[in-house]
Amino acid sequence: MFLSPPEIQHQKLKSRLGSYDREDVDELLENVAASYEQVWHERDAARAQVAALEQKLVDYEDLERLLRDSLVTGQRAAEEVKSEAGKEADALVQKARRKADEIVAQAVTEREAIKVEIARLNGVEEDVHARCRTLLVGALEAIGAKGDEVSAARGRPREAAARG
Repeated sequence: MFLSPPEIQHQKLKSRLGSYDREDVDELLENVAASYEQVWHERDAARAQVAALEQKLVDYEDLERLLRDSLVTGQRAAEEVKSEAGKEADALVQKARRKADEIVAQAVTEREAIKVEIARLNGVEEDVHARCRTLLVGALEAIGAKGDEVSAARGRPREAAARG
């Protein structure tokens, strides 16, 4: 039987001629001893439970520290990766701009060369037109001169026939 402290304090023992009944006292002492033993075991169990909980707390604190360290390490790694990616992106953009500038410069050079070639071809065309014109004018003049000679030659016998 489990006795609480107030129950122990309020126990009434039978008395006989100025002393307590031995059986009642022995029974009370057995009950008090049993209660004390039970409390003692419960206290030991509670201490063991507290020790286990304290160990779990230490384990959780260690785990929390590891997780915090891992998180910080992960954040640093992410920042480094992000930084490296940014540097690579900047390098690629600069390379692309240089290549684009080279392509534009090459296109401008080619355009200027084409303009020079067009101007040269326009000059050649004008020269060919002038030569053709000169040739045709010369041919027309030659045809006109021969035509005059032919007309003149045709006209002379007619003149001679008309005279005679």
